[in-house]
Formats: sequence, C-alpha cells, structure tokens
Amino acid sequence: MFGFFGRILKIDLTNKKAVITPCPKSVYKKYLGGKGLATYLLQKENPPGVDPLSPENNLIFATGPFCQSRLWGGSRYGVYTKSPLTGFYSESYSGGKVPEAVDAAGYDAIVVQGRSKEPVVVSVFPEGAHFFDAKELWGKDNFETEKEAVEKYALNSPGYKKGAVAIGPAGENMVKYAIISNDKWRCAGRTGAGAVMGSKNLKAVVFQGDQKRRLSDTDGVAAYSKDFSKTHIKSPAVAAYRERGTTMMVSLMNTIKAFPSRYWRQGTCDHWEKINGDTFHKKHEISPHACAKCFMSCGRMTKINAGAHKGLKLEGPEYETIYAFGGLCMIEDTDQI
Repeated sequence: MFGFFGRILKIDLTNKKAVITPCPKSVYKKYLGGKGLATYLLQKENPPGVDPLSPENNLIFATGPFCQSRLWGGSRYGVYTKSPLTGFYSESYSGGKVPEAVDAAGYDAIVVQGRSKEPVVVSVFPEGAHFFDAKELWGKDNFETEKEAVEKYALNSPGYKKGAVAIGPAGENMVKYAIISNDKWRCAGRTGAGAVMGSKNLKAVVFQGDQKRRLSDTDGVAAYSKDFSKTHIKSPAVAAYRERGTTMMVSLMNTIKAFPSRYWRQGTCDHWEKINGDTFHKKHEISPHACAKCFMSCGRMTKINAGAHKGLKLEGPEYETIYAFGGLCMIEDTDQI
C-alpha cells in the first residue's frame, strides 16, 4: 500500500525480544496516518483501566506517510500512550531531524511493551532491534544520553540515517510531566510520555535505517512540493516566523488579552514588552533554525550575550516557554526565561 511500510515492530522489554508483524491494509484505510494507526494499536493493545506506569501500558512511536518526503512539515514523530499525568489518552509530537531516522528504520509504528529489569537502550533498525545495558547512562541528562546512545549503539552502516530519543533524570524518576527529547532541544513534551519510558527502564531508543515509503506519484509529490514552496516561502506569515519564530506571539496574545499570566488568572502582564520577541532578538544573538525540509525555520538558535548565563547556547525559546516562565511565573528577565 502506497505511503506505508506495512510493518509494525513490537518490542518486548521484559523478555528482550523484537518481532516484526504485518498490518492489514484495512487498518491503514480506516485509521488515517501515523496518529490513526498508533491510536488504533494503543486501544487494541492496552488493557482497560491499565495503570499508566505499569509494564502493561504500551508506548508507541509512529511517523506518518509524509515523513522523509519533500512535503513541508513532514519531519515529525508522535508518541502515544496512556498519560501518567492525566490518566487519559496521550499524544505528543516532536520535530527536528531525528523523525526522519525514526521513519528510515522502516516501520509504521514501534510498539514498546513490558518493563526491563535493568536500564536498557534499544537500537531499532530495518531487520529488528538490539538491546543494550544502559546502567552507565542512568542518571545522565538528555543531552549526554542522546549523544552517547548514538555513538555507542547505532549501527555503522553506510547510507543510514541515525538518531535517538532519550529521557533524563525526570523520566527515570517518573515525574509525571517528564519529556522525551531528540536533537537536544526538540521534545515530545506533553502528557508525561517520558515518565512512561522511565517506568519501563528505557533510557533511550536509537533509530537508524535507509528505508523510504513508496509513493503513488513520486513526480507529482515533487512538483506539488516545489510549487507549494514557491507559493508560500515569501508569504508574510512565513517571513514573520522566520524572523521572530513563535516569540512573535507574545505581543499578539497580550494585545488580545489571551497571554497566560499569574498562573492562568490574567490574560496579559504589564512587563510583556520586556519579554516579547523583539526584546529577545535585540538582547541575544539569535539565528533561524529549521526542522528537516522546512523552509519556515521558526526555531531560534540562541546565544546569551550577557548576565549570569553569558555564553549559553540553546535552541529556543518558544512562545510556550515565554508564557510559562514570563507570564505564569511573572519573570521579567529574558536571561532567566
């Protein structure tokens, strides 16, 4: 079936086994894309009333039919599970470059089941998966874990795309809002999926491969993508995101009194001009940064030029970061945010 690999990888952490299973075409037709497929698998595999932090709660990684294609916005993976934070259905998404490595492994979804007795790293590739002891990584932060996991456990195969997703101490300790990160600063940050990884003693997953989805009309997709880029690359919205990223929303949301402030009690704050996009870009050294095959480049590669954090380099901040610290917590200093 075009747009899909037709394969699901089931990883049993309890018994250290990985099994490749086919998926019926009827499922792909009924449950649209990576989100639809993963939601179907979660409902099918999760026992009713399952404890989110128990071995029986499945953790599913999935990419969609656009991933690795030339279509704008396709470099995303999703994580699906039962949320330890809410007790409900959980979906969280992340971009960057790693989603293409997830996709290149050649599966429409990777279903992680059970719990390892000891910390483990799983390395996923087109023929299955390998399991590695992760005791030496336990306790390390996301940055170190991601870097070391790829260096130590990725296959040395020519032409393979490689990348990893990882948790830090928050996920290990099952903090209910813990994230899963990739590309250092990209995060599947909602609903506590990192805590579910931690509950399974799963420190990181390395993805690699050279697989690509078969398209029904490769030339048509290429022509559409080229035309779409030409049409939109100079649009005011794209230009605004490239120039200011999501930081531009601080001014907009304060103007319409919808900027979360004082822990959701207000829709604006008096100091918003001190923390808006213009101020961030004037105070710090910032350049646009893009996910794979994206012409918008809304990410901000930031270097702090003064203050206690002088010299710090990171990607961000996003609008959510600014309202969470600058609005909800009423912090007025961009360096601290």
